[in-house]
Amino acid sequence: MPGTKRDRPASGKWRRVAGTVLLVVWGLFSVEWAYAEPADSQITIGYWNDNFIMNSIGGRSLGKRRDDFQTASFWMQAAGEQAGNWRFLDIHYSILTDRTMHFRTDLIAVRGSVEYPSPLGTVRAGLGLVFSGDFGGDHVQNSFHRTFGYRRVELPYLSGTKAGGIVLLGCHPVLLRWEDGALEGYVTNYARSSVIPCNARAGFELNTSKSMGRYLFRAQCITGYTVYYRRRGRLSSLFENGFTWGILASGGSPGRWGMSLWFTNNQYGLNQYQFGVSFSPGWNGSRFGSLNDTTFP
Repeated sequence: MPGTKRDRPASGKWRRVAGTVLLVVWGLFSVEWAYAEPADSQITIGYWNDNFIMNSIGGRSLGKRRDDFQTASFWMQAAGEQAGNWRFLDIHYSILTDRTMHFRTDLIAVRGSVEYPSPLGTVRAGLGLVFSGDFGGDHVQNSFHRTFGYRRVELPYLSGTKAGGIVLLGCHPVLLRWEDGALEGYVTNYARSSVIPCNARAGFELNTSKSMGRYLFRAQCITGYTVYYRRRGRLSSLFENGFTWGILASGGSPGRWGMSLWFTNNQYGLNQYQFGVSFSPGWNGSRFGSLNDTTFP
């Protein structure tokens, strides 16, 4: 198939890509944290998959195509708070496949952002880079399949490594607030120079929290619509416009640990479900998990 390859990339190419990513991570980290010592900080590690729990319920498939498109994602976030403003460094690694078009590719995205209160609500803005290419996703996927007895996925990689920029701008106005929760709207735009399409998302989110002894809990529900634009290039088939919804439950013991579990549909504008989990060691309870953080990239 034109535009695909089966051979592994040279080790020098791997080193150049890894070096570029590490340089971007170091640069964004320095900019985000250099001017002030965070009063609060946390590290979160997450994973989500479109085939995480089960293929069907009562004989009915849970998705249009299982174990395809955005098939697995890994995520790490470093967050720091100072004077009410939160600063973030996010690293995403995703495995993409398209069995119909017969290709695969991997994505690595690195993004620095800041979140601050404003008269319009909570505003978040950020910059980053995204890379597509052969970053070992076939080994990760097929190692998982081998461990759990699933069939191997043999797809050739698209040829070449691509890189592009990311600009994030979002706002979350508070529509209604009560003692232990709030109803908010959200409008978010991810502009990308290349690699994958840009998208704009809008909708509503409901958050409610509760404390039980030394434990804190929070539930989040979102619903909205995602529109992809500048749909050109080889990865456009992996993303579609569509309604989306999700449910996330978070909890933990401040000073010890925090954890989130979530379940979404059309997280990427495709008729597929995603199941996710994240863990924050040493979590202090000031910031809960959010589906707005897990939306790629």
